[in-house]
Amino acid sequence: MAAAKKIGLFGREIREWISPPALEILLGAAERITEGSFEGPPGPRQAYLGSIQLQIPLSACAEYLAEPLDASAARRVAELLRTDAKSREILLEVARQEAQRAAGCQLHELHVEIDSSHRGDTIIVGMDVEARVQPLSAGYGGRGAR
Repeated sequence: MAAAKKIGLFGREIREWISPPALEILLGAAERITEGSFEGPPGPRQAYLGSIQLQIPLSACAEYLAEPLDASAARRVAELLRTDAKSREILLEVARQEAQRAAGCQLHELHVEIDSSHRGDTIIVGMDVEARVQPLSAGYGGRGAR
């Protein structure tokens, strides 16, 4: 093996992510199914357990996105939704908003599990939500208290 006389000063990385405007388009095209229920007696320990599913048909985004929107693109997007920190942050906010809308009240101490996959050119995002209806330190003001 030949010895190198000089080495590079800088490392390089090629990284791929979903652009924020593209993610906004994808989320805007999503069909949303949200369900949930309260667990436990009313009070500071009552929990909300919910599930949110987003189905995003890439074909619905074709007029806005430049890349071919096929099963390969859906696979790549599903992978990035699982691994890209910024995309996950945005999905967490979607989960919070959807869960609060379904619960009809503010939720606290949210814990969200996110999984994504694809079926053909459709991206499927599942989000399971666990949250408290009230902060533990707050007094009880009823389920609808905000």
